[in-house]
Amino acid sequence: MAIQTKTDITDEDRLSNAVEDFSFISTEEANEHFKENPEAIDSTVKIADMVDIDLTFGNWVFPKIEIPEGRTADEELRKLTYEALTDEG
Repeated sequence: MAIQTKTDITDEDRLSNAVEDFSFISTEEANEHFKENPEAIDSTVKIADMVDIDLTFGNWVFPKIEIPEGRTADEELRKLTYEALTDEG
């Protein structure tokens, strides 16, 4: 987020979501949290019903990329990252 907002991570006034909690909550917690806006729960259920996803927990999933011979994964990631920054820059 610091990169996106062109700030430094040492800047105490920078935009940050460090205090946000994006974890799953129980139905009871959601109902309590959104008691003044119950349609939010209904909308969430409608969206969830449209999604078909199968998550396997405990396994890391990484994109499959070709690592050129003579390079490490770290070197290739660094190269691709800098190329993308240059393209966007």
